[in-house]
Formats: sequence, C-alpha cells, structure tokens
Amino acid sequence: MPGWIRPGCFAARTAESLGKKSAGLNRHPTRERWIRACPKGCLAVYRSTNGGRTWQKQARGLPTRNAHLTILREAMSTDTCDPAGLYFGTETGQLFYSRDEGSHWHVLADFLPPILSVEAAIL
Repeated sequence: MPGWIRPGCFAARTAESLGKKSAGLNRHPTRERWIRACPKGCLAVYRSTNGGRTWQKQARGLPTRNAHLTILREAMSTDTCDPAGLYFGTETGQLFYSRDEGSHWHVLADFLPPILSVEAAIL
C-alpha cells in the first residue's frame, strides 16, 4: 500500500477513490464530502470539505518544532458527536484529540506504547 501523499496530489472525487490512493484518510461521520488526512506522517491534519478538491491545514495545538512523529494508517478515528471529535495516535505513544472537528488539538495521553490503531465510540 502506498504511503502518505500531499493533499495537492489528490485528484480523486470521492473518499472511496481517495482511499485507494493513500492510507490514513478519515471521513466525517455525517458530512459525506468531508475528508481528513495526515499526509506523509507530518504532525498536521488536513481537511477537505469538498471531496478532495481543496484542503485546509489543521495544526493548532499540535507540536510544530522537532515533531518527528509518525501516524500509522489505522491510528485516526472520529466519533459521531456534533461537532465530531477526532482522535489520532502516534508510533511514539502520544494520543491527540480535537473536540471541534480539528480546529484545536490537545494531548489526551502521552508515554503510551506505539499506537497502531484508534477507534472512537460513544457510550
């Protein structure tokens, strides 16, 4: 499976076809054309609200200096709240979350083992 690619490289029109081109894409739980990606393992999340034609970087609250972190393919998830909560984990054991669809990020946990997969559920 190919690695992450820059958002500008997406030429697909649907999330299904984007998923075939790049790992780690995450669809909004209720807005069909909203897609999120963490390209090339950089610590930033990119959001598209039009099926991948344009992308906005969402990194407020994420480390920006010496942030040599990797986000694995299955390590990003959303919940079904409105606004949607977003969650992703890193290979070095940090778990980040956003309560406002990615506008602001926070650390939920640190010093965990490598995070290979993240799932969100409402209890």
